[in-house]
Amino acid sequence: MLDCGDQEALGELLKQTIEQQPAEVSAWDALRAGFEAILTANPAPERVLELSRLIFETPSLRARYIEKRLRWQTELVPIVQARLGSAAGPAPDLRAKAIVAAVFACVDTATELWAASEGRLDLADLYDQCLAAIRDGG
Repeated sequence: MLDCGDQEALGELLKQTIEQQPAEVSAWDALRAGFEAILTANPAPERVLELSRLIFETPSLRARYIEKRLRWQTELVPIVQARLGSAAGPAPDLRAKAIVAAVFACVDTATELWAASEGRLDLADLYDQCLAAIRDGG
């Protein structure tokens, strides 16, 4: 069990979960599995809700949150790139960067909506709806 405030441990869990997905799992689904692992890492949703509201309502905390998310994205791009079958090169694969950025945008949007609903909406369902809007065009 992880403390939802331990962002380093959560980032490592995300990375490991994505890396451990079978090769036939798409990059989208591997990232989804990673975020599912984070959602279930802490069985205290009220604590996650409290922290989420605080982050989204406090500009300085929101800025730090975005900084950590950008670092996570940078760390995940090579993993997604490998999953896409792209060789590592001097510049990251455009597709890998776009997929990772889109997934994080969905996570952030879903989390913000979930926090605004006081946790009444299902966070995983919100994420899936956000992702469907991107992948299916709405």
